[in-house]
Amino acid sequence: KIGLLGGLCESRRDYLLLIEALNLLDHNLRKKLKFVALGNSISSSASTIISKIKDKVELEIISPFLSEKEFEYYGKSCSFLLSPLKEDKPYGTLCGTGTFGDLVFLGRKLIIPKRVDPYGEYAFGSIYYDNSLDLKNILMNIILENKNGILEDKLLEPFSKEEVLKSLEYSSIF
Repeated sequence: KIGLLGGLCESRRDYLLLIEALNLLDHNLRKKLKFVALGNSISSSASTIISKIKDKVELEIISPFLSEKEFEYYGKSCSFLLSPLKEDKPYGTLCGTGTFGDLVFLGRKLIIPKRVDPYGEYAFGSIYYDNSLDLKNILMNIILENKNGILEDKLLEPFSKEEVLKSLEYSSIF
């Protein structure tokens, strides 16, 4: 089960690349995948996106807008998270992404385009792809090797409130 992060919106996410990757997967392997939408499904393009993904794999839509409790509950029921961010957004410069916060909050490995984390700051919990073939291979390996993307607590410790406050205090920021 893979959590599909963010609102279902074609302007921010590259669902075409995801569909291409799913098309490259053998039909019998695709049947073993389940996606859960962990964002809102209220955009004008949401119904088209849902239809295209459901054409390829099982997709669960919890509600048009998830509460924080629903996000946590359904997010933690997933083995992995996927954030198919579009290439034309300058993530990390003027445009931020909550995707890495979701990785930490949910404690699940994140499948994400490599360009979004060019310095590999989140490599401890990320699986990177550059194109649809890379994404297809990631999905295939998860299925064939029955991989689990649950992160160990010790990997997330540096992001705990206590550790972040210590780091800020040490840096004389706080």
